[in-house]
Order: sequence, then C-alpha cells, then structure tokens
Amino acid sequence: MGIAYQEKAIALIENVITSAENNPDTLSDEIVEIYTEAGAFHCYAKHYEISIEFYQKAITLVQSEYGTESGLLIKIYCELADIYNEMQNVSAQIEYLGYAVEIAEHTYGETHIQTADIYDKYSMAAINCTNNRILETATEYCKKSFEIYSSIYGENCEDTADCLFCRLILMYQLEQQSECYHSIKRLQLIYQALYEDDAEEWGDFYLFSAKIYAHFMDFTAAKKLMPLAIRIYKMHGNDDDAAKAQEILLTFE
Repeated sequence: MGIAYQEKAIALIENVITSAENNPDTLSDEIVEIYTEAGAFHCYAKHYEISIEFYQKAITLVQSEYGTESGLLIKIYCELADIYNEMQNVSAQIEYLGYAVEIAEHTYGETHIQTADIYDKYSMAAINCTNNRILETATEYCKKSFEIYSSIYGENCEDTADCLFCRLILMYQLEQQSECYHSIKRLQLIYQALYEDDAEEWGDFYLFSAKIYAHFMDFTAAKKLMPLAIRIYKMHGNDDDAAKAQEILLTFE
C-alpha cells in the first residue's frame, strides 16, 4: 500500500468518523461498524496501536449502549485478538478470545456451532502458549468443539480432524503421553475416512506423530512414520518440509 494512498484513506476515514460522531441521527451500531472498519484498515496498514484504539472505542461504545455481555462484542474481541496475533502478543490474543468465549457461551449456549468456532480460535491460539492453565483450558475447549462438530457433521469431517489435531498438540505440550497416543490413533481413523492414502494432509500427521513418539522415547514407532512423511512431502512438491523431516529423522538414530 503506497504512502499517498494511505494518507488519502486515513483522511477519508477521519472525515467519516467525525461526520458520524457529530450526527445525532447516526445509530450506535453504525458508529461501532465505522470504528471496527477503521481499526481493520489500520491493522492492514500495520498501524497496530491506532488499530487497537479504534477497536477499544468500539468496545466502549457497545458496552455503554448494550451492556458488557452484548453479542456484538464477540466479533470485535475476535478481530482484536487477530491484531494481537499479528503483533505476536499471545497473552493479549488469548485474553480477548477468552472474553469472546464467555460471551458466546452466554449468547448462544455451550453447544452452538458459533460457540464451537470460538472454542476453536482459542485452542489454536493456545498452541503458542506455555501457560499450563491456558493449555488445559484449551484442551477442554477442543473437546467441546469436537463434540459439537461431531453432533452436526458426524465425527469424520475436517472440522473434527482439525480439533483433534489441535488437541494432540496441546496434549504434547502438557506431556500427556497416553492422551497423545490415544489422539494419534483416533485422528488416524478420521484421516483414513477423509483422505486418500497419498493425500497431502498425511504429511503433517506423520511428521508430528513421529515427533511425539520420539519425544516419549518410542523411536521404533517414530522411525516408521517419518519416512512416510518425507514421501508425502516429496510427492506433493514440499521439498523444504521433506528436507526438515529428513533432518529430524537423523536425530532418531
């Protein structure tokens, strides 16, 4: 994005905001939308602090007009979490996704598909966290979202596969060996139902499963899976991943 374009866009945004704020006929919902769109633009332009300020203004307005548990806050909290993810601020990202979870549960209930999507976002973000309390919370959210997706789409779908893969990573971080092994077997069955034997998705499955087995000193199982990952990566032209997997395999010797 060119500097000249940015300056024109920012000037336009400021004019729209000023006009909306000074117009008594402008609805609060409309002003909230303007704030979030301004925040999204500044995030795209990597003006993160300015972006956060606009989202905070949107939050303040929603809370004052509709209360602290308004469903309107869910989208705002999730978008704000995305900004903190861009900034690599995991703790703030988790914090706002936690707020989104609480409101989603209150607004939709704990078994609703939209709540499952928020559980998913929280769990995926927690992968980058080292706090055991957050990791444990994320595993519970994975379990809940898995059950919701399963009840709607059946157990063998990509959403449940993603949930289980996420939970596998979290259990690995929590050093839960038996849970990891159970998740690997269950995930393998779902993959077998979803994908052909040579599908690209198997590459990461074999790689991460091998790393888990090696972590828990089961090198025999690890050595069986890593060559499969390398073969899948090469088959799909992922030479860099294949090379990394080959390097990891050498450490199993």
